[in-house]
Parts: sequence; C-alpha cells; structure tokens
Amino acid sequence: MKAGLFNVLRDVQSFQTTHLFPELWSLANHDEEISSLLHNFYRRLHLPVIARIRRLNPTLDEADAETVAVFISSFVEGSTIFAGHGKPHAGRMADLASIALETLVGMVETMTPERLHALREPWANAPPEISGPAEFLLREPVG
Repeated sequence: MKAGLFNVLRDVQSFQTTHLFPELWSLANHDEEISSLLHNFYRRLHLPVIARIRRLNPTLDEADAETVAVFISSFVEGSTIFAGHGKPHAGRMADLASIALETLVGMVETMTPERLHALREPWANAPPEISGPAEFLLREPVG
C-alpha cells in the first residue's frame, strides 16, 4: 500500500497529472458523458485499492473498504491542487507525502467498521441548512 501511495503522490507532481486531471474534473462538471467516463475510470481505479485495503484490514466489508479508498483518493487528488507541479506547496510534497503515508496506511490498518460508522453519525445527523463552519465539525472526536 505504501509503495502504491508513494508512486501516486510522486505522479501528482508531474506536469501532465497536475494539468490533465483538474481539466477533466472541470469538463466533467459540464458534460455528462465525460462525467460518466471519469466516474468509470475512478471506479476501475478503486477496485485494486479496495482489494489491498481488505487484505490489510479484513474487518472492513466491501462498502467500507470502498469508502476508505475514496477517502484516500480524495486526499491524493486534492494534493494536486496544492502541491502539484508548479503549485504553491509543491516544495512541501516530501512532508505532505510522508504524513499521508503514515496516516493513510495507519488508518487502513486500524479502522474498524464500528469506528467508521460512528464517525459518519455527526455528518448524517447535521441539519441540512448548515453552511460555513458547522457546529458538528467543532465538536470533540467520536470515541
């Protein structure tokens, strides 16, 4: 898992990845066909990640492992914006990647279904009209 994450985070700093993926995300916001293609791309991309997560942590079922895979993907993809090629924090990628490798792999190894479900409760129970810094985000962590 660490080697795969390391390689993907290295790729985030390439010119091609930094420029291609934000453009694809933007196009997907305006074109249903591109949105569908991108969704299918990520679905296929996540399948081996889900399998790795389940090998490292067999307590997670397929749906929970997919949630964790999407979370990891969200971090990696988001780092493109801040630390990709030529971005303001590109020089911090070694630190960001080191933190990511430790925390994301640690999360995969220690996450339990009960913990994951408990973590979602404040979000699920938050009133839909909340905007800005939501009160549920400011509360102490669950558990």
